[in-house]
Formats: sequence, structure tokens, C-alpha cells
Amino acid sequence: MLHILSSRYHFGPRIYGTFANGRIEEYFESVTLVPADIRNKKISRWIASRMAQLHSVDLTVIEGPFTIGALEGKSWEIGVKRNVKAWIPAAREVLALRHVPEAIRQTLNMDRFYELWMRYLRWVSHVEKIEGASQRVFAHNDTQYGNILKLTGPLRHDAPEYHQVFKQYLL
Repeated sequence: MLHILSSRYHFGPRIYGTFANGRIEEYFESVTLVPADIRNKKISRWIASRMAQLHSVDLTVIEGPFTIGALEGKSWEIGVKRNVKAWIPAAREVLALRHVPEAIRQTLNMDRFYELWMRYLRWVSHVEKIEGASQRVFAHNDTQYGNILKLTGPLRHDAPEYHQVFKQYLL
């Protein structure tokens, strides 16, 4: 997957080789973005452009045509619904431990989260009944300021300006 994203879509560093417990990849001179960077309109637009690129990756190239056809319109349920359903009980157990401060329990109110989560699922279901299944896209779930880098060295030749920002692997 990383080879395809690097070679075909020019996301992230070039992959020079992979082996059982790692890979050798291109090094980029870069800095980690901080919250103020992300609030910068120009950088924010660059990030949006990179996310649009990421969301337009042809999933059949990554996963193959059978997987896509079999899961179309259901994939968000397979990942997101399954993951949230799995971690809610574990989160409740941790929050029930004696040493967890009451302020933390109130801040991370799992009952309220669950109520909002269920409301969200009903909304998605309603929208998809009207507009059809949501398009399945390639995405990454931890795209936040600590995980986004900005090049400090030169861009690759013919690369658009917004390629200065990228996700620590993946982008």
C-alpha cells in the first residue's frame, strides 16, 4: 500500500525497500506543525488539498476490485461501528477504576458519548436512505497537528506548493 501511495500518488517519501520488520524510505527535511501552523489559512488550505488527494485514491488499486464491490456502502460500518462498539466497554472499565478522578469521568462522560454516537448513526442511516450509500474513501484517522509535517527543504520538481505538507506516514 505504501509503495502504491508513494509511487502512483506521490504521498509521502519514496519507499526504497521493505523487509520483515521495517522499510527504508526517503528522508525529508521537515518540521512538525503546531496548532498555530494549522490555523494559518495558507497551510490549512494545503492540508485540505492533501486530504482531497488522499480521499480520491482509487481503492481498487489498494485493495482489489472484489473487496470494494463486496463492501460498497457498508465499509464505514465494518470499521468505525465495529471499533467504537469494541472500545466503549473497555473505556467504561477504565473509567470505573478507583484511581480515575471524578472530574475525568465527567469530562469523558461515556453515557453522553454513547447517546451522541447513536444519534449520529441514526442521522447517517437517514441520510444514506435518502441519498444512497456514502462513498468509500481512503482516509487516515490521526491527521492532527502533531502528525503533519511541513518541508523545510526543497520540493520535488514540478510538485505543487501544497505538497510542502504531508502526514507522517501515511502522507
